[in-house]
Amino acid sequence: MDTTSNFQSHIGEVFNEPSTIVFQREQGYRQHFFHWHPHYEILLIFRGSYKIESSGHVIAGTKPRAIVHFPYSLHNGFAESEPLYERCIITFTKQLVRMFSPAILDLASLHQVNFIMTDPLPQEMEELAGYAKKMEEYRDNLIMSALFTALILQKILLICDAGRGEIIRGNYSYIQDALHYIAEHLSSPLSAVELAAKFGVCKTKFHRDFRAAAGKSYRQHLTDLRQTYARQLLESGESIINTAIECGYSSESHFIKAFREYWGITPGEFVHK
Repeated sequence: MDTTSNFQSHIGEVFNEPSTIVFQREQGYRQHFFHWHPHYEILLIFRGSYKIESSGHVIAGTKPRAIVHFPYSLHNGFAESEPLYERCIITFTKQLVRMFSPAILDLASLHQVNFIMTDPLPQEMEELAGYAKKMEEYRDNLIMSALFTALILQKILLICDAGRGEIIRGNYSYIQDALHYIAEHLSSPLSAVELAAKFGVCKTKFHRDFRAAAGKSYRQHLTDLRQTYARQLLESGESIINTAIECGYSSESHFIKAFREYWGITPGEFVHK
């Protein structure tokens, strides 16, 4: 069985570096899953026919765009094989953000933002590309990386102010905190009642807000995360029993049953396929 086609869960990505930058040219691009990360991500699309999905919004087209994904926002992307998909991806952590002078860039005003989408003019895209190339040149210099990241963000916000962009804010900010907590505590997951109490809301409101923000129930989201993580652990060589423990299952038999129901094969069959 090809499990990749069913790999539609939410994956968390973590980079240890305060910032990274990469220029990519690809003949098509496809993610079969939504993902999230605790860092910021700037996506500069120079060329391609693409579709970006983030927090319930879809951005599609062929024109150059500058997009910012904020921490813990769920998103994925697709691009056709023609024309060539050319982009720059910049990631940076909150550690780097703390190096920004509020006089230059104050991200406090962007509280509860999920993502920013802009349509730069050709000369603005050229300016953003220039900053990105300079950042790549000074990639080993943390201060210079912070400076050029701030310049790129400032330019993106100015494009928004000029009416050629949109800032998407989340209506359920505590759900982003809940998503983070869930992902960090998969080995000992809380019930919906316990999680609702942790964030100071009743169970009914928590279920309603979670579905509105995540597009699925808490139970389904937890199942997706646990099974995705289980798949990753098994692929890395972890034993079935340790995988069951890491993913919060009460017994190996319970885990095997849940894995088979989700993926269509047992963990043992998956490991030896």
